[in-house]
Amino acid sequence: MNCWKACKEGFLLFMKHKKLWFQYYIINIVIAFLGTFTVFTFMNSQFGNTSALQGILAIYDFEIVTDILTNYGSGISVLFHQSFLWTIIFVFITAFLIGGIIKVYVEDHIADYWNHCASYFRKILGLALIFFLLQLGLLFLFLMLFNWLIPGISPDDIVSEVTALNQFKYLSIPYLMLVILISTIHDYSKIFLVNMKASPASIFKSIRKSIKFCCSEFVHVCILIWINLALLIGFIVLYKIIETGFIQDSFSMILLAFMLGQLSIMLRIALKFWNLANISRLCTLSKSSSLHDHT
Repeated sequence: MNCWKACKEGFLLFMKHKKLWFQYYIINIVIAFLGTFTVFTFMNSQFGNTSALQGILAIYDFEIVTDILTNYGSGISVLFHQSFLWTIIFVFITAFLIGGIIKVYVEDHIADYWNHCASYFRKILGLALIFFLLQLGLLFLFLMLFNWLIPGISPDDIVSEVTALNQFKYLSIPYLMLVILISTIHDYSKIFLVNMKASPASIFKSIRKSIKFCCSEFVHVCILIWINLALLIGFIVLYKIIETGFIQDSFSMILLAFMLGQLSIMLRIALKFWNLANISRLCTLSKSSSLHDHT
C-alpha cells in the first residue's frame, strides 16, 4: 500500500535531512528561553526558589507560557503582552521555515533552502491564518452548541453537572475528529502550496487540491493519521510514566527532568517533521495527486 511505502520513504527522507529537525528544535529553544525569561524572573521574585518553579523548569517549553500566565495576578498584563509578542515571533519564524522544509522533502534536495523559506513565507503564513480562523470558528460553534444543549446550569445542581459532563463527552468526540480533519487538510495544503506558482489564488487552490486528494486517498490518509496519533500518544504516555518517577528535590534530579523534557520536545518535533515527510511521499506516490502540476 502507498501509505506504508510513504512511511518508509518518509522516514528515510526525514533522517537524510535531520539537520532541519535539529535546526527547528534549536530555534524553538532559543525563542522559548527569550519568551519565558520575563515569566521566570517575575515568578522567582514572587515565589522564590520554590518546588513549583522547579517543576516548571523541568518541563521547560514555549507551549507552557500561556498556562503560566493564567495563574498569577500581579504583573499579569505585562507578562501577557510579552508572551503574545514572542508567540507572534514564533509563528512568523515557523511559517518562514516550514515552506523551505516542505520543499526539501518534496524535491529531496536541500539546495536553495533559505530562498525557498523566503519565497513561500507569505503563502504559508496566509494558509496558517485561514486554518487558525477555521479552528477558532469550530471551537466557537461547539461552545455555542454546548451552551444550547445545557441551558441554565446551576453550580449547586449535581444532576445538571452530571448532564453537562456527559454532553461534553459526547460533543468532544466529533469536535476532536473535526479538529484532526482540519489539521490534516492544512498539512496537505502546505505540500500542494509550495509546488504551485506564486499567486493570491494559489492558497485557496492548494486547499481545494488538499480536500480532493484526502477524499480520493481517504484510506491511506486515515492510516497515516492513525500512525501519527498512535506515536504521539505513545510518546506522551511514556513521558508521563517516566516523569512520575522523578522526585525533583535536588539539582541533579531537576537537571535530569529538564533533559527528559527536552527529549520529549525533540521527539514531538521529529514526529511532526516525519509526518510532513510521509505526506509529501504519499502525494508523490499517489496516482491521483497532481503534486507536480505547476499550473
